Amino acid sequence: MAVNSLQLEDLKSFGILPWTSDTQGMRITDLLDENTCREFLDQYMNDIGAPTRKVAASLFMKHYARLTVAMALHQMSIKNGVPAIPVEACLFNKDRKLCIEPEHYSWQEWHTDARQAWQYEKLQTIITEHITPLIINLNKVAKLSNKILWENVAVRINSVYRKLLAQNLDQTQRNQLVQDFYFLKQADGELCKWKENPLAPYLHLETPETGTCARQTCCMYYMMPKNEYCGVCPLPKNPSS
Repeated sequence: MAVNSLQLEDLKSFGILPWTSDTQGMRITDLLDENTCREFLDQYMNDIGAPTRKVAASLFMKHYARLTVAMALHQMSIKNGVPAIPVEACLFNKDRKLCIEPEHYSWQEWHTDARQAWQYEKLQTIITEHITPLIINLNKVAKLSNKILWENVAVRINSVYRKLLAQNLDQTQRNQLVQDFYFLKQADGELCKWKENPLAPYLHLETPETGTCARQTCCMYYMMPKNEYCGVCPLPKNPSS
């Protein structure tokens, strides 16, 4: 099903844009080449003011997870559908948006009772095309722990469900969200083409009552020029004292 104008407008809030003739940036598939990825990270490091390649890689993955996995889960939960974002048709532009070639835009809805099978298939495609290969390459190029990179993805997922559960939902909607979350947390490693589910240790169903959970690893955001800590940082707020 083609993506209509309302769906396109909704995707803009997640940083998803059409790829036009004026779009400049880096093809996502090119980031799977080690040399190109290294050059990209060095430029990204300068663009955001990161002190090291490791910090740049960590913050890029947090940002990219919002553009892809978080966006997909939000659409699945709210609209029972998800846009197709084939990795070969995607480009990361100068404004840190994800641009998709218009002819590859399509909307895939859930129409059957086998919701979990549908959800697994769509998420597996997004994760194994966009996330897993990038994590493998970022680990090689930036020498950054896989655990940090996977938790960067997981915190974006936690945020999606926390914000949705804070809305005024009926009990059926809340039950569906909780069911969707635990289905993802309990999925096997094949969902991510990993030995075991690498997201599971970092997924927490955060509600308005429980609040947010501290991370197990540090994304190194505190090393940025503003010297601020993310809301779930596991480090003491004054590590030098």
